Amino acid sequence: MDFVERLRIDELRRIEKQITVFLKSWRKMNKDLLALNEQNAALSRDYAQLKEAHEMQIKTVCDEHESALERVKTEWQQKYDADMVAIKTQLDNVEHDWQQKVAALQADLEEERRIKNVMMARIRGVEV
Repeated sequence: MDFVERLRIDELRRIEKQITVFLKSWRKMNKDLLALNEQNAALSRDYAQLKEAHEMQIKTVCDEHESALERVKTEWQQKYDADMVAIKTQLDNVEHDWQQKVAALQADLEEERRIKNVMMARIRGVEV
């Protein structure tokens, strides 16, 4: 019986050692899990902060681009308006010059017609 009891005691010690090793491993795994959860929480906070900072940076850049676009639109509209005024002025000047030339040609034509009529009247023998 001594042998059987010794066997049971040895087996119980072996099981106790295994349980002790298992519990140590279990505690270490729980400790590692807690550490990983803390790391995950820290990384999640860092990610949220970086994401928020990045979104703010994107919003700032977007606002800057929008204001630059508005400035360019305003400058372009002013240049367009100035060019249109210059073109209208130039067109008015060309039209005025053309009207003066037409008037001068009309006057020359009337003078030539008057001279022609006078010459025809002389040829016919009518004194003007």
